Amino acid sequence: MILNNINKVLNEYKPDESIWREYNEDMLLLKQAMNNLSDADRVIFVLYCEYGSLRKVGKKLGVSHSIIYKNITRIKREMYEYIKLNCNSSNSSLYNRFEQLYNNSEEDNLEVVEGE
Repeated sequence: MILNNINKVLNEYKPDESIWREYNEDMLLLKQAMNNLSDADRVIFVLYCEYGSLRKVGKKLGVSHSIIYKNITRIKREMYEYIKLNCNSSNSSLYNRFEQLYNNSEEDNLEVVEGE
């Protein structure tokens, strides 16, 4: 079911592409990390970034917010690992932001799911 809804969103959703015109090391690395994701994961990640809500993404895709939470947690981990391996500088703002995201405790993440 989620794949059908993701395919529907892929056909209907047109994100603002202007951000991709920026060119710097962090933006290039972010593009590469996102290209490393599956199409479904990219849709989930972009929707989550845009909506900022697990519930809104779940509603859009027709699944529970807990399923989106599990996917977002995995996606963040995969992107962090990619960025960590491919970043030229630990001073990179992108690297630092993903490190903060990744290192959030499970307790804090569960509060977001329960309190959202």
